[in-house]
Amino acid sequence: MTSLAATALSLPIRGLDRVRLWWLRALGPLAKPLVRSRELRIAVFGATSVLIALTLTATVPLYLLAIGPLLLGIPHVGSDLRYLVFRPKLHRRWWLIVPAIGLYIAHAVTYDPRFGVGVTLLAVAMARGDHHGRRLVALVVAAAWMVASWLDPHLSALVFAHFHNFAAVGFLWAWRSNRASKLHLVPIAAFAVASIFVMLGGLDAIVSAIGGFAPIVGRTGIEWNLALYAPQIDAPFGARLVLLFAFAQSIHYAIWLRLIPEDDRPRETPRTWAATISALREDVGWPAALVIFAIALGIAIWATIDLFGARMGYLRMVLFHGYMETAALALLFVEARPLRSADLSPADTIASRPRANA
Repeated sequence: MTSLAATALSLPIRGLDRVRLWWLRALGPLAKPLVRSRELRIAVFGATSVLIALTLTATVPLYLLAIGPLLLGIPHVGSDLRYLVFRPKLHRRWWLIVPAIGLYIAHAVTYDPRFGVGVTLLAVAMARGDHHGRRLVALVVAAAWMVASWLDPHLSALVFAHFHNFAAVGFLWAWRSNRASKLHLVPIAAFAVASIFVMLGGLDAIVSAIGGFAPIVGRTGIEWNLALYAPQIDAPFGARLVLLFAFAQSIHYAIWLRLIPEDDRPRETPRTWAATISALREDVGWPAALVIFAIALGIAIWATIDLFGARMGYLRMVLFHGYMETAALALLFVEARPLRSADLSPADTIASRPRANA
């Protein structure tokens, strides 16, 4: 990165760090325990995210579905890639990455989930190590998923779209094994209770009274969302499933953009924004970081011109990332490697060629 670009970037980062310092001072005596305890921060931020997401789902659910992905979607995909691919050094396994990219492109063109599931099967087959029992379990699950996708591709893709939002909660639960407390269960429990509340109709009266399903710009009204997320499901459960998707997607973003990064870093105390940018550069490099930033900015600008077109373009662009999560998870499971990169041994990050028995 050029010194000119670095200088230009340092100005807003310094501003963010000053705002952060001001906020900590404003918290007074509450700031010290939050700074000292990673697990307390995760509990507080996670529970607050659930409350905010539930409030937005009750009041502006269609805006949450239409605008949320355009603002947070690309950054959260970047976080996916950072923590599941770059930090564990999976991107160095070209013999896996190259065919995986080909399958993901085929999936983006055809919308056929079998191409996405194929990457998980590929990851299981090419994982290193002699953990034959783990490989067999992963192979059976992935094969069953492929059979389901073959029998009904549309239903398989729809179920996976909903499951994908909930999978982030599973990642948060399993990310770190050496936690000193159970505080991470606070946002997980809050999310579970809120999800049940939504499906039991807890938001129905509020949404109806406020007019939360009122049409917005373009083909982003409730009818379009029902057809996309809850086709052929009778009222009132179809609308509730749309609300649940909006809520769960928001928590999915919060987990990958805030909670997983908090849980993954080695140090207990939070980083400054300057240190965060430095760590990002170390993990993925400036070229990848700038590409992610440019795509996110382009999507946001596109949305100001054509909200529906930008949303559909975003969805096509990021279809791969849910299947990428399952593929990375399957590979790490077969190789018996921890999710948290700080817990990886040096040997875990060596991208050697596949062994003959893999």
